Amino acid sequence: MRSKVLNYIVETFGFTDWADYANSAFHGKQMGLFLSGSLMVSTLNAAIRDYLGLKPVLVCAIILLLVLELATGLMTIKRKEGEKFESKKFSRFSLKAFMWSAWIFIAYSFRDQFIDTNLAAFELFDWIHTGLLVYMFLEYLISVDENVAKITGKPNTFLTIVITKLKSFLNIK
Repeated sequence: MRSKVLNYIVETFGFTDWADYANSAFHGKQMGLFLSGSLMVSTLNAAIRDYLGLKPVLVCAIILLLVLELATGLMTIKRKEGEKFESKKFSRFSLKAFMWSAWIFIAYSFRDQFIDTNLAAFELFDWIHTGLLVYMFLEYLISVDENVAKITGKPNTFLTIVITKLKSFLNIK
């Protein structure tokens, strides 16, 4: 009954039936691919935002940093003569990425638990969540920097220079 009513309505606008209208409005088969891709991305975005407390731009930056670390690590392995790529090293990379995600999830879950009930606990876990993100960023950035130093053969990379100047400024030996 409903399809007859819908067909009647769209026929008054020059379409042969509801399927013809849907194909014209949503571009048929092509839209199915875009719609499913869009649904996957928005679901993933919502899950990451709700469970890890990360905005999409930060997730893109983290993924870029992970890809850089993996790529420079693979280039370092390739540069060493006689050393082959081992799946064990890739497994280590995957385990570290998983563990960072788990720690960030745990800290954000605790932070979220106390958002309305306990300001001190909320602030503590918010600080831990942010601290983990900063530490993860520095850890992977230093790893990329060390890999670039091994690839280029130059020990004075950007981070080495910054750390040396910071130690000098703070009188740390």
